[in-house]
Amino acid sequence: MTAVAGGRRRGWLLLLVLALLAVVGFVGTLAANRSSSESSEAFTGERLRVQQDYSDYWKAMLVANESGDGSALAGHAAGEQLEILRANLGALTGAGLVAKGSVDHRIRSITVDGKLATLVDCVDVGKWIQYEARSGRVQPGQLTNRPKQLASYTLAPRDGRWLVTRSEVLSEC
Repeated sequence: MTAVAGGRRRGWLLLLVLALLAVVGFVGTLAANRSSSESSEAFTGERLRVQQDYSDYWKAMLVANESGDGSALAGHAAGEQLEILRANLGALTGAGLVAKGSVDHRIRSITVDGKLATLVDCVDVGKWIQYEARSGRVQPGQLTNRPKQLASYTLAPRDGRWLVTRSEVLSEC
């Protein structure tokens, strides 16, 4: 392998890592990119609103990563999380890529404590794949057998909605 080819491969791997980070909180059409939520309990009241806004966050992120248009992200994320989402979307589109597919969720818990909520979710991004934007070909060299990730999301209320402000991968799930 030449030094140039090795450098390109490292560049693509870096973009893949950035995109995977976006998936954890930071990452088609809504019908093709639906997010399903399963939980061992039914959420009610404020916890239900947190769950619904979190689901909308993922829908907006999936649309942004497929279309390259992140203008709706500010309605679902804020602060550090919004900065990370925008940076990762910029890296993805700058490389001529889009991400398509679905992301599945198994929400483990939601707690609301005053002006913050914490949601813990087992996120499965195994069907969310990068494609070359122009040709539609699957981006070579990406991991397709990714483990499900247990992640914690912090949400804060703004203008009647709960916005994701931070995320952290805790472990595999």
